Amino acid sequence: MLAVGDVAGHGLSAASGMAHLRFALVAWLSIGIRDSAVLLGHLNRLCGQLAITGTAVVAVYDPVTRLLCWGRAGHLAPLLSRDGGTGPLDRPPGLLLGAADDSVYPVLTPRLRPGDLVLFYTDGLVERRAPEEDRLEQVRSVLSALSAEPGEQTLGRLRDLLHQPSPDDDTCALAVRVLP
Repeated sequence: MLAVGDVAGHGLSAASGMAHLRFALVAWLSIGIRDSAVLLGHLNRLCGQLAITGTAVVAVYDPVTRLLCWGRAGHLAPLLSRDGGTGPLDRPPGLLLGAADDSVYPVLTPRLRPGDLVLFYTDGLVERRAPEEDRLEQVRSVLSALSAEPGEQTLGRLRDLLHQPSPDDDTCALAVRVLP
């Protein structure tokens, strides 16, 4: 199970809302719910009850079939880097969490390949107030270079290259490398 999310706002109320969502997700996983669409639906209803909004990507990866079953709720699509090229995964529709009680969250199921690098991230990684800085292109360039020459330390190198904190927003990144 792979998940990244971001609650609207800043400060204690946003942190509290994210904690509620995180612990609820862990609880649903602990009772065996492993369907990305169902989990996003539950998160959406909880956001409605908490009167908060947020975005999320929830994915289930099967290492045997290499299928990544993922859905999104208003969140940026994960980046897939393969053989030196990087771009977003095809994006299923998915309304912001907490926007409408009856939202549904379709999932897509791409098959990953050995050596693929998938980056789940929040907007704090790529958005900056300075418009001249294209952080998304910088991130894509780093991922492309790493996927062109994969190695034992790929994820460690990625961490070192992307570690540029945002002065404007919190940042979360989750990188997954598919092993042979």
